[in-house]
Amino acid sequence: MRHARSLALGLWVVVLGCAGGDDGDDVVEVEDVDHAFFEQEGELPKTSARTVDELARSWACSTGYTAALDLQIARELACLAPGSFLPIDDIPGVTLGAGARPFLQADAAKALRNAAATAGRLTLNSGWRSLAQQYLMKRWEGSCGIRLAATPGRSQHQSGLAVDVSEFAASSVRRALSGAGFLWYCAAQNGGYLSGCADPVHFDLRQGDDLRSLSVLAFQKLWNRNHPEDRLAEDGDWGAQTRKRLDRAPLAGFPRQASCDVLGGEPAPADPAPETPAACGTYADLSGRHPGWPHVEAVTDAGWFGGCAASPARFCPDDAMSRALLAVVLVKALNLPTAPARGEFADLPATHWGASAAEALYDQGIAGGCDEGRFCPERSVSRAELAVLVARALGLEPRAPSGYFGDVPSGHWAAGHIEALYEAGVVVGCAEGRYCPGDFAPRVQIAMMLARAFDLPLPAACE
Repeated sequence: MRHARSLALGLWVVVLGCAGGDDGDDVVEVEDVDHAFFEQEGELPKTSARTVDELARSWACSTGYTAALDLQIARELACLAPGSFLPIDDIPGVTLGAGARPFLQADAAKALRNAAATAGRLTLNSGWRSLAQQYLMKRWEGSCGIRLAATPGRSQHQSGLAVDVSEFAASSVRRALSGAGFLWYCAAQNGGYLSGCADPVHFDLRQGDDLRSLSVLAFQKLWNRNHPEDRLAEDGDWGAQTRKRLDRAPLAGFPRQASCDVLGGEPAPADPAPETPAACGTYADLSGRHPGWPHVEAVTDAGWFGGCAASPARFCPDDAMSRALLAVVLVKALNLPTAPARGEFADLPATHWGASAAEALYDQGIAGGCDEGRFCPERSVSRAELAVLVARALGLEPRAPSGYFGDVPSGHWAAGHIEALYEAGVVVGCAEGRYCPGDFAPRVQIAMMLARAFDLPLPAACE
């Protein structure tokens, strides 16, 4: 494989500006963005912003300021997926605008080469994007000329499988890209019409490897290497915890970056010798390498719930949890006062260990019964029930389903709460694009959702 050769930071200047519509057939024009200014020798106006969040709140309308951080994330991603990318800055007829990184995933790079051979001339404004870039675009959506931006972790730009063409792309360019295998956004979402199309410069290649979760994982690994005292779960999920760390990420990049150097540019310094990992946790049946290990330790340290057996201590991560136990856990997490049970539920006598917790949640409008007048305290909590209870505990209003979870139809009774948790970065799916609402919720996934929902501090790595 040939790797991108032109990742010098001076080339990594990005101008954000999503397209506005045009009633003509051949030209798409970008609104109110002075591209020429930003393209001058890679220069940008000075900014006092030092972190991603400060840049977002400055409304600078350019991700050019994230260039150094982007390069580190790109290297980390290339270490996770070696051999995935090919250069695009040497393709005849292709001009890279200031916002285009000089590589794409191999399948997209080859398709772009074919499209350029057909079109003769083709200008790209964007190709691969870092997690930081996608996050900024989402923060600035609705301003800065950005009409539409995908949630971080959902855009195929992060896989290197999407391109945005020049705002002046002729219909011949669109035909060439479509003929090479790219799907035009307007064809997929607007019947092929420019008028009324929210993102007319965007094309996706519907083949290649989905690296979106790896693009998130790349940042998580980069953060953890530099912050062993404040580790993220390395799960590849875009959620509240990852978002909070990305807000704090320095625009100038981290001191420690990927030790492998497969993308070229300045050599990446070798990491210092790794620190000795902490003694490995509380439970004999949960390895420190399990993605849920930090969350289990966090809920245990918080005193919300612990193991299933002692001598040796075990957590039983794949077992179900009863509705009564989850009621007790949520009361602890919310720090709700409890009173002697009054017998609200026919099958939950006042002497039951979970009765007062169940009634406290009932009084708060968080938990109801399983059917008329009953609580079903020993029944296993389903993943749908868990989503509803956690969303209500957080005070989240149901949201219109986005369709991300293909097995949760819009008419499902828990769909709005599942979507609310997904948008909040709390939900844990059962597989890519699936939630499995009817399955019981394993104890380890309950721990993961609660630790994320209530922003519990996670422990350092454990082997």
